[in-house]
Amino acid sequence: MLNRTEDISLSRIIGILFHLSLAVAVCCVSAIAQENNRIRVGLASQHPEKVVDVSDRAQVKAFLPKSEYRFNELLVLDVGMLVSSDREYLYPRNLRFRIEILDDRRNRVSIRNLISFERSAGFEPQTTAMLRGSSLLLVGCDEKTLNSISEAAESDAETDERYFFSRNLFRTFPENCIDIKRPGTLEISVEAINEHALIDGGPSDQTAIFRVRSNKLKIKLIK
Repeated sequence: MLNRTEDISLSRIIGILFHLSLAVAVCCVSAIAQENNRIRVGLASQHPEKVVDVSDRAQVKAFLPKSEYRFNELLVLDVGMLVSSDREYLYPRNLRFRIEILDDRRNRVSIRNLISFERSAGFEPQTTAMLRGSSLLLVGCDEKTLNSISEAAESDAETDERYFFSRNLFRTFPENCIDIKRPGTLEISVEAINEHALIDGGPSDQTAIFRVRSNKLKIKLIK
């Protein structure tokens, strides 16, 4: 059993340890905040000294698992980009690309946005870079189907999990829909793009920028 003097000493020690741990925590949070503040991303056009254009040494491929789709079917478009270099550059962690779709009359087909996802703007150093990206599209923009997706995506997060399970709301939702209304042939291609650079970093750090088109894929739409 501790006497009064020992009790007071122990209390002081605990108090000192508490304040020290609090000070360390504050310092850590401060250091993390300063580190995050140092990481800035800007337009490559405004910081030409921080970028290198690798478009001429990049290859982009678009891939679809099949060539025939029905309306209201989900289409998973995968995109890969390969860049080989003799030195290390900073590449975006997430590959951004624009999708272009032409119908059998060579008219551009609209792509309607349904859901926007947050994607990290981080960069990482690589010499031979293999970047990947994908997009989930709904074939056709049927309003009834779109309303169903919108209601499911915007459902109250506090709702009982059984509500989501009974309505199959655990599935992955499409980001966009292809605004086409009749069967036929479509030609799909993508353009991989990076127009942003990591502004802060070492004096020799350079961000790879690019604008590269992929191969063309043809699919057939059937009812």
